[in-house]
Amino acid sequence: MRKLTVAVLALTMFGAGLLGGRALYEWEWTRALWMTVGFVAAEVALFGVLVLGRLKELSAQLERDRSQELVRTRLQESRPPTRDHFVWLRDSMSRTNVFVTMVIGGGVILSGMLWAIDHVARRTTTASLERGLAQRLRSIAPPPDGLVPPDDVLLAEDLPHGERQDLWLLLAGHRRDPVEP
Repeated sequence: MRKLTVAVLALTMFGAGLLGGRALYEWEWTRALWMTVGFVAAEVALFGVLVLGRLKELSAQLERDRSQELVRTRLQESRPPTRDHFVWLRDSMSRTNVFVTMVIGGGVILSGMLWAIDHVARRTTTASLERGLAQRLRSIAPPPDGLVPPDDVLLAEDLPHGERQDLWLLLAGHRRDPVEP
């Protein structure tokens, strides 16, 4: 029934709006005034129907909630009591607790031990780590006399290209085998 009432009121508003617009277009002021009154009356009636329908739904929902509230109250009454896991800590909060003292003292002692182990490890491992690093880096170390050949080799113009072993080593990374003529 409510849907039918809403549909009739919506059609009435639509019709009154169209007829009111036509009356204004044709300069018929009295008819436009009556169509506007009909439009506003249908609008107020539609608003009333929708608001009353919503109030009826809310009232029904409150009734359902009241019946659920009885069940909820019964469930809350039958719930087992909650357990307090830290009741042992609450009893000793007013005096110095041995547990806290032990935790703090143990942390200080453990920190001191770890500090000592760190210093001993740092002093004993540095030499062996440097020795191992030097051994691994020996393969890429520069030659002992440096990368630049001596001046007499650089200025020697009379050597053929194949006999410049130091330059071949610098450019190719290995010594060239002598070329047989």
